[in-house]
Amino acid sequence: MDMSGQNFTKVTLLTGGMFSGKTRRLVDELEKRVLAHKSVLYVHPFKDTRENKSHQSFVSKHLDELISDKLVDIIEVNDISEVTKYLSETDVKYSSVFIDEYFMIKFQNIEDFLNKANELEIPDIYLAGLISDANCKLFKEAENVLPYADEIVKANAVCMECGAPANYSHFIGNHFKSDDINVDNGSSYRCLCWKCYAKATNRV
Repeated sequence: MDMSGQNFTKVTLLTGGMFSGKTRRLVDELEKRVLAHKSVLYVHPFKDTRENKSHQSFVSKHLDELISDKLVDIIEVNDISEVTKYLSETDVKYSSVFIDEYFMIKFQNIEDFLNKANELEIPDIYLAGLISDANCKLFKEAENVLPYADEIVKANAVCMECGAPANYSHFIGNHFKSDDINVDNGSSYRCLCWKCYAKATNRV
């Protein structure tokens, strides 16, 4: 793949509100590499226990097909150090690494991971996921990742209340705690614009 003289590993963070198409963008970039016959690694968190890797989205279910057809290598991890170890031991030369729902993976050792990626001359690292919880509080792993992102792409969803561009996750389930990551198929959340979010959470 022509990287136009790029001689470093570029880190791209794909983020935005729930239902904004983060995984779709990740899969789009992944599929480009597959179509170019490049080796790609897809990293999925153990903590994400949903049945489909692609979160049951009718668009991103294609990812599951790519994995089942063995066109994409996949590992499931709890910590980014496990990815570093995998890359150190494999003989496969990857063109890109795609990390979905990155905020469910511990990133304290991100510099070791990036050093390994640069050593192996992996041109691109893509991470997709939320940066904050339903209380607008940054996830710890977002704090760990953001300083190292060379590019941040943030997408909006559509407000489920009024139809405006939306960026805020509104928890409508039970027993939400700010330090929890609630894993479900989206039924416990709505994505809202600020006006509707502020009204729903008594911030006005």
